[in-house]
Amino acid sequence: MKGTGKFPIQKCAIFRKFKEIKELRGGILLYAAQAIPPIDAEIAEKGHLWTETRLTGNRTVTPSIGQPITAIVNSRGNFGFAHLRLKQLVAALRSHPFFKAVDLEFTSFPGHAVELTRHALTEGADVILSIGGDGTHNEVVNGFFDPNGKLINPQAKLAVLHLGTGGDFRKSLGIGASAGDAIRGLTGGTPCPIDIGLIRYVDRNDRQTRRYFVNIASFGISGIIDNLARDRWFARLGGKAAFLLATLRAFRHYRNATMRISMDSKPELEQPVCAFVVANGRFFGGGMKVAPNAALDDGLFDAVCLGDFKPADFLLKGHRLYRGSHLSMEKVWMRRVRTVAVHARDPVPIDIDGDGLGCTPAEITVAPQRIYVIVGKGGFILPYTGIAR
Repeated sequence: MKGTGKFPIQKCAIFRKFKEIKELRGGILLYAAQAIPPIDAEIAEKGHLWTETRLTGNRTVTPSIGQPITAIVNSRGNFGFAHLRLKQLVAALRSHPFFKAVDLEFTSFPGHAVELTRHALTEGADVILSIGGDGTHNEVVNGFFDPNGKLINPQAKLAVLHLGTGGDFRKSLGIGASAGDAIRGLTGGTPCPIDIGLIRYVDRNDRQTRRYFVNIASFGISGIIDNLARDRWFARLGGKAAFLLATLRAFRHYRNATMRISMDSKPELEQPVCAFVVANGRFFGGGMKVAPNAALDDGLFDAVCLGDFKPADFLLKGHRLYRGSHLSMEKVWMRRVRTVAVHARDPVPIDIDGDGLGCTPAEITVAPQRIYVIVGKGGFILPYTGIAR
C-alpha cells in the first residue's frame, strides 16, 4: 500500500502526527519505529500515544501508558475552594491531545476515591489521574490494591495533578502547581516504579487498621498541624501560608511526647519528640523540605526526628526546614531504614499523606518499587535500574 508522493502510508503517519508527540522525550524515534496504520488510527480515535524509550546500559526499556485514562477528582477539598480552580484545570486537560479521552469521576465522601479507583482499574483503566490534594492521592494509591492488599492491575500507572492545600507529593514528582506546568510535567514525564509505605496504626475509632502511603507518615505535632491547616480560614491562604500559621498555632497546644522508636528491629530509642517523620518523598507541611535527600525508589525511608523542639526553635530556625538545611541541627537526626515501630505512653497523633487519621502505636514497612507513577523531569528518583516487585 502506498501513500501520496514517495512516502508509504507509515511514513505519512509519522509526519501527520508529529505535532501531537513532539513533547515526548525520545518519543519520536519510538513512534517512527511503530507508526503503522492501526496505531495511527488509535491515536486519531483516543487522542494520544503516551510512551517513551529509556536507555539503560546496553538495553532499551520502554514503559508505556495506554488507554483508557480515568481521573479521580476531589473538587470538595480545601473547604470547597478547590472547585474555583477545577474548571480551569479541566479545560486545560481537554485542550491537550493527550487527555481528550479522560473519564472524570468525582468523589462525594471520605474514602470514595479508594472505591472509584478500584472500580476503574477493575473495568480496565490503565492510568489513574488523581486530581486533588495529598489526601486524595493517598486514597487513590490505596485504591490500586484490593481489600487483601493485592494490586488490581500491576501495570497501571498513577499520575497526579494538584488541587488542594499542601501539594507536597507532586513536588517530589517534579510536577508543577499551575495547570499548564502540571500538564507539561505529565506529558513530558516517565512512568517509573516507586516505593510506597504500609502503616499499621490505631484509627479514630480505636480500631487497628492498615493503610498505604506514598509520601510521608509522621508522628507528633504534624497531626495537629494538618487538622488546623484545614480550618476554613487557614485554607483561604493557600498551602505554605496555611501550614505556617497552623504550625505556629499548634505549638500553643502541643507538648512534646516521649516516643519509643525502633528501626530495622534494632534497640529502641527513647526521647522527647516534636515530630518524627518517616519519609518516602522530600516535602511535607506545605513545602517543608523535611527529607532533603529522599528518593522515591531507593527501597528505603528517610526517618527524620525533630527532637525536643520548642516554639522558639521553630521561630528562630524554622526557615531551615523549608530550605532542607536542618539535618545538621543539634536536635535533629536522620536514618535510612526499611521498617519503623513507634510507641508512646499516651497516644500520639499520626499524619498520613497530609491527613490526621489516627494515633500510635504504629508499625511501618517499605514496599520497594510497588506502583508505577508518572515522574516529571525534576522528580527525585534514582537512575532507572529496572522493575523490582
